[in-house]
Amino acid sequence: MEIEVRSQSDDEMVFIVRDAEVPFINAIRRVAMVNVPKIAIEDVNIIRNDSAMFNEVLAHRLGLTPLVSDLDALEGLSLPEDDDWGEYTNGIMFHLNEVGPKVVYSKDLISSDSKIKPVYDTIPLVKLKDGEELNIEAVAKVGYGKEHAKWMPTTVCAYKQYPEITFNDDVEIDYDCAQACPRGILKSDRRSKKIKIVEEHENSPLIGVENCAMCKSCVRASDNGYINVGFKPNDFIFRIETDGAMPPKEVLLKACDVLIKTNPNLIELINKLYEQSRNEDAAIWRDVAQRLERSNRRTAEVNLSDIARHAEAGETVLVPGKVLSNGDLENKVDVVALKFSAKAQEKIESAGGECISIDEIMESNPKGSNIRIME
Repeated sequence: MEIEVRSQSDDEMVFIVRDAEVPFINAIRRVAMVNVPKIAIEDVNIIRNDSAMFNEVLAHRLGLTPLVSDLDALEGLSLPEDDDWGEYTNGIMFHLNEVGPKVVYSKDLISSDSKIKPVYDTIPLVKLKDGEELNIEAVAKVGYGKEHAKWMPTTVCAYKQYPEITFNDDVEIDYDCAQACPRGILKSDRRSKKIKIVEEHENSPLIGVENCAMCKSCVRASDNGYINVGFKPNDFIFRIETDGAMPPKEVLLKACDVLIKTNPNLIELINKLYEQSRNEDAAIWRDVAQRLERSNRRTAEVNLSDIARHAEAGETVLVPGKVLSNGDLENKVDVVALKFSAKAQEKIESAGGECISIDEIMESNPKGSNIRIME
């Protein structure tokens, strides 16, 4: 897999990923959105609020105020999985005490840690009239986007497959199709008798065909099928934007770390399956890899009763998950799986079958012939 960075700033990053699979890219996107830790205000103690804004609304605005959450800021702070995370005093304290008339901005929040403060000073929180007072204290903690949107480090985290534009040289050049492109990436050159792809575009870090939206307006405008728009299945254009709390590069690197640490052996196995699928031209291994890449809640769990009901004697079945011991197995069936419960393994072997790992079956049966996937 290769990565080419097209542009990078404090809150935006655009890069090209080559030689990757859709499930892997989507896993990175999902982890970057909901499993990368970020700091946000969690507890608010409103001592006095004379403003017209309800306490609940004010607390919500404070929670959504982005706070600096780079790696230096996160160091040493408790994570939600830590036992002491829920303690009120275990966090970064913020104080705010203002008297109107004035507009209270995010810069008025005073932090107990100079490194952790609002990213932007000019976010309006509440307007106070003459004589109105606002006195609050708040605690910011580390959390994950899967629990609340305030802990999502990304405002945009999306990808698209790399566009590919081809021309049919067997038919007459259709210059009109270039005019149909809404992004202006096609240019008619009647002198050289070609339709060219414009390489540079104003306000876009992408190059040439990368700016194509794959809307196929040009294809519809061509009467003779001169132009075709498709995509490269293993190349992607990825964009990450943040609210400034974390640099997008840190979000990407942290997402990769989280994905690997979740189950490094599983990641290695999935990569082997994709490689085996390409090398042996065996679609079954790609199918298994994609099933293994699903979230934990959708991991397959198959009981022996299911295998006994659907598998014939002497057959080899593959479970992209765990085999459980419920039920009995009377016929000899070889079972391939990611995991076996101890009781299930005992019953399979007692019936004369084998319990085989996915690595072992790839080595002994590279093409994956005569294997049935069961979920």
